[in-house]
Amino acid sequence: MSLSIQLSPLSIQICSPPATPAVPAEALGFSALEASKDSFRIRHYIIKPLGSGDNESQGRHDASYYAALRRKVIVVKFAKDDNLEGDLTNEIMMLRDVLTTPNPYFTTAIETFLCGPLQWLTLPYLRGGNVQSFLLDHPEDATLGFRWHIGACVARAILFLLYGITDTAEFEPRPNAPRVTHSDLWSVNLLLDAASMEATSATPERYPDIIVADWGRGKHYGNTPQDQAAHQEAQTWDIQTLGHNLSFMNGIGGWSTPIVSPQVQESERQLTVWQDRFQNFHATNCTPEVAAWSAIVVLQQFVTEADEKIRDHFQPLSQSARDALRKESFTDELLEATVGANANRS
Repeated sequence: MSLSIQLSPLSIQICSPPATPAVPAEALGFSALEASKDSFRIRHYIIKPLGSGDNESQGRHDASYYAALRRKVIVVKFAKDDNLEGDLTNEIMMLRDVLTTPNPYFTTAIETFLCGPLQWLTLPYLRGGNVQSFLLDHPEDATLGFRWHIGACVARAILFLLYGITDTAEFEPRPNAPRVTHSDLWSVNLLLDAASMEATSATPERYPDIIVADWGRGKHYGNTPQDQAAHQEAQTWDIQTLGHNLSFMNGIGGWSTPIVSPQVQESERQLTVWQDRFQNFHATNCTPEVAAWSAIVVLQQFVTEADEKIRDHFQPLSQSARDALRKESFTDELLEATVGANANRS
């Protein structure tokens, strides 16, 4: 993925031939990746690969100049040859056709371009990075409250994706909600929204929201018996992955966070119980109605308990972690060099 400057809105586009051509792009004598970048550069500037560089350098203009540029920064994804991140064609189609409603659980697409081997996708830029890297860089922040928070965010996202549920009082699938599974809910695909954690005069300091990203292995299901069976199996994997993520986080927090009271010790034990319960979750050898009820009940029970534990064990992130979340991924000088005299293009 790369950071880019968006110069003007570009409507969602699709054209023929179909997204998966019969002849590979390489056989046609050009690189699909480079050709996709060329089509993207018509209305954008590519700044740099996401996650590289630092923010130490300052440019020659005043702060408002760079603030205006940063408001235009978005993330662009191009297909990788190794396909390790999943299928970009699939991700574009999921975000273009299914996951179109703004919500607090995952980012929706800004623009998509899908024309045979030429394809790219733009998304909002979230400055916080992914959960895996953040906790490995700041193990002291794998506190009990933060681990409950991350788990609750992911559980809420799964409830919304599987059955359209947005309220802890709901225990029935919403009839018209799309049935979606992610199938790749690992901590590297969970992003921290740094902007969401800033305290105001009306709201106290809070943990950053956790946003689900990377839909290359996502799937939308219909209402046929075959679709329902596939949805049951895939929902089991998404819920099990939540347990694996809790295991990863508990492994970090277990050696970096001291047990200071019996209450904390009991809450650690309960989170481990949930970790094991999710890792061993199965709802495949039953009717779709029973599978839905089983998934909804276990996730809602966890969210309800997690909300209480977050209040009991809230601990602000360390100063070094907050600084890292606020840090820009590109310098003023890099913006200046990338955009140059075109900074004010709309």
